[in-house]
Amino acid sequence: MRIYRNILYLVIIISMAGCSLYDSGHNYKPKCDKTLLSAAYLTHIYDKININGYYCRADKPNRGYIFYSDGTCVSFDFKDQFCDTIGYSLTQLMPYIYTMPDVMYYKIYDTFVSSGGAYKIDNNIIKADFYIKRLNGFLARPYWEIYSQQFDIVDKSTLCLSKNIVYDKTGTDTIDTNLLYKFVPVDTIPPSFYVEARKKKWLWDNKDDWKAYKQELKAYKRELKARKDSIDNFQKSQIKESNQ
Repeated sequence: MRIYRNILYLVIIISMAGCSLYDSGHNYKPKCDKTLLSAAYLTHIYDKININGYYCRADKPNRGYIFYSDGTCVSFDFKDQFCDTIGYSLTQLMPYIYTMPDVMYYKIYDTFVSSGGAYKIDNNIIKADFYIKRLNGFLARPYWEIYSQQFDIVDKSTLCLSKNIVYDKTGTDTIDTNLLYKFVPVDTIPPSFYVEARKKKWLWDNKDDWKAYKQELKAYKRELKARKDSIDNFQKSQIKESNQ
């Protein structure tokens, strides 16, 4: 009985460790440092850079960044078979990049498989916090890691990634870089609903704003489901007519 109880305690401890929100080093102070979303924060980023598309660089052609006007940002990777399409204007983006199905809306609603978060603008500098979902512990409970990047605005279509800030077990490591990212237009970019980190209450400065966003997200998912059902019903009616 004592052995069983000790094993149970061990499972509980490991499970609690896996539930931690951040595992990004003891020097990281999320309440002081991280950028939060807010309905009241108007970025006006479209006055400084083009945002109806993504940013990429030539020497790493599979990685792209999107900055939304609501303060959300996301990084993503192109699927290997579509790497030749990066840098060229597209009508839509989601079919070409890695995504993961939403648990409750499988095959109807996808999210970015890479990292997303929030950014703020200070003069001509974009400071972006990106979150990566990890699994840890005996029960594979999820937790989130965070890293930050600083982009200097060169012009309306060019960003320079000047700093990478990594939070790990040994502390905070700032890496200076000088990497240019060019804008690539896309006719229809995925809405920020597709950024998974945006669903989390801890990414919002105000709980009421987060609740309002959750209602908007539910309405968006209902719209997608209704649209899919309409298409499915139309296709079924066409098949039925052709068989008569």
